[in-house]
Formats: sequence, structure tokens, C-alpha cells
Amino acid sequence: MTFSKKEANRIPLIKDSILTSQHARVDLYGDKVKIIKYRNQENSCAVVHSHPYRELIIPLSGSSVRYSVGGAVFNLGVGQMIMLPEEIYHSAKFNVMMDYSERLVLQVDQESWKIASKLCDLQTASWQNEILILQESAVMDWKVKELFERMGLSKKIKNDGEQIVLYCHLMELVVLLDQAVSVNGIGKASESSQLVAQATAILQARYTDPTLTISKIASDCFTSREHLSRVFKAYTLQSIHEYLTELRMQHFRGGLGEGQTILEACNASGFPDYSSFVKCFRKLYGITPSDYRKQIRNGRERQSTM
Repeated sequence: MTFSKKEANRIPLIKDSILTSQHARVDLYGDKVKIIKYRNQENSCAVVHSHPYRELIIPLSGSSVRYSVGGAVFNLGVGQMIMLPEEIYHSAKFNVMMDYSERLVLQVDQESWKIASKLCDLQTASWQNEILILQESAVMDWKVKELFERMGLSKKIKNDGEQIVLYCHLMELVVLLDQAVSVNGIGKASESSQLVAQATAILQARYTDPTLTISKIASDCFTSREHLSRVFKAYTLQSIHEYLTELRMQHFRGGLGEGQTILEACNASGFPDYSSFVKCFRKLYGITPSDYRKQIRNGRERQSTM
């Protein structure tokens, strides 16, 4: 099945948006699946973040994308696809080579993916919890992009038909990915560093510890602070301090969303000093923690009236 330009334009287009960790933790607002087209004109880097949902991305034009996951780097070219399972910390750097770059993004909530995988008897397939890379030839042969577009158009179906078609599409996607892996294999990381993998594992496990420092991480990795800092930034595109701060900020926002006070969420997230935390939050996001909490409350009120 092919799509006219008018049909393809029904997929929401978001321009000049780099996903921040602030938005990454927002769920799909009751949707089981979202299909979005992003367009960027600048070479930008998304901060380290994770999602509560599965994400599949296909660069469409104008840019390669460098994904950093732990100690591994994946260079994704136009037409290739990457799948990031739930709760995988990652960041992305865009290399815009034309007037703008576009990418097609499919987001699937965890429960829906599990149901579709179970119905296909593929819930334990080895690729399910891996960073999955499909080469451009595999994406074309198995018509993965076209399936994404059909999933976007399924939201036009009324009544219960949308859910039926949606699960049919999800099952089709799971089967196609399994076949593609079997026939074409999984793309490998372009580069990897055991040292950075070890450091990111320590950061992700212990970021709520307010006494955690770069020196302690370097000591646990049996290397110098200077060497670790240099290699870490080369692979993750961020300094260790920036990476640690983003992990703590993500945890803080999650705490607010669960009803904690600002001070409670700050302390639970590993920030050693409250006043420094407030200054850092405002510098990163342009608003105070109090203003952000108001945004959360207003968002909930809008959702409750929909």
C-alpha cells in the first residue's frame, strides 16, 4: 500500500523540537500508540533521558543521528531504524546536512507491546530487550516505514475498530521485526567503551546518592578522573556532571508527578544542596520548580476535563 502526500500529512508534524528529559517521562496520555514526524533545522543534542514506553525511530531525510546508549554509540543513517526498549537511558546528536532533517517516531506503551508480542508468541524473543538496528535495506524489504504510516492513519477509524486495527498492526510489526532480525540480523554499535559502560551503570544505579562524585566513580572504575571525564564525554556527548544532573532532574520531576513536595523530591533525587538545585533547575528549564509543579497540576486539570 502506498500513501498520497495528503494522507502522509495526517501524521502530526512537530518542528524544531529536541526531546528533553522533562518531556521524555510524560506518558502517552492514554494512547496505546503515537506516531509523530519530527523536523529539525539545527544540529542539536538531546540530553540523556529514558521513556516509560518503547520507541522506534526512522530518519527520513537530511540527517544522520548519533545515539549514545551507555558505553555504546550507534550511528543511524537515513532510512535505517532503531528500536529503544522502555527505560533505556540514551541521548541523540543530529548531523543536519540539508535545510532540515526529519524522522518518523513510533511510541508504543509497554502493556500494549507485551500483549501484541504474547499474541505472536514472541514475548521472549532475544531481540525484545536489545537496542535493535535495522539497515535501510531491511526497512525497505519489510516495508517498516509503510507500516508506521498505516498505524498513524488507523486513528481515523471510529468506535472499537481503531483498537482492533491497532493491535493487528502491532502484531504485524512484532512479526516483521522478528523476521527481519532472523534474515537480516541486528546492526551493531559503531563504537563501544567498556569503561563508559561501567561508569554509566554506576551513575544509573547510584545517582540518588548525594555523596556520589566523579572522583568516586573514577575510583570504582580503576581509572583517573581526568581520563574518565575525557572518554565519557566522547561517547555520551555530555560531561559526567551533566549526565548525573539530568538523571537527578528526571527523578525529581517523577517525584513531583507522584505528589511529593519540591523539597521531598529534591532530597530523594540525590541533590546535595537545595538552593543550588533551584538555581540549576531554573538555568536548565527557564522556570522555577514551583512553576513547573503548577504546570503539572494545570495539565492534570485539563486532562480531567477532556
